[in-house]
Amino acid sequence: MTFKEAVASGWANKMEFTGRSRRSAFWFWYLFQGLVITAFVLVAVGVFAGATALRNSNETLGTIVMVIGIILAIAMGVVGIILSVATIAAAVRRLHDRGQSGLFLLLYLVPFGNIVVLVFLLLPGMPTDNQYGPATS
Repeated sequence: MTFKEAVASGWANKMEFTGRSRRSAFWFWYLFQGLVITAFVLVAVGVFAGATALRNSNETLGTIVMVIGIILAIAMGVVGIILSVATIAAAVRRLHDRGQSGLFLLLYLVPFGNIVVLVFLLLPGMPTDNQYGPATS
């Protein structure tokens, strides 16, 4: 699965917690999420830094840029929530590909449980059909 296909699939299945997902689909989606969040943060930092610099020389323009920054921060929060839900759904489908319940994600709440979940997400899926659906590879 290519990066573009994985992003399209991840977006189309952003609220789908059933079925199975290939490793490539999950990790490409995870990369996409990281790139989007990084881009938002860099733009937000630039806007807020620019607003701070502008307020020292032109208070009105600085205030306008600050309002734009606040709107951007709100948009970033909304996008972050959507991407987080989509990533959790992709992780559940990835665990299903291994034949495991999505409840294993609750291990994130236990110290060092994230390492166990990471190993599960990295391992190949079951080559045969399982209770979560037909084989993905």
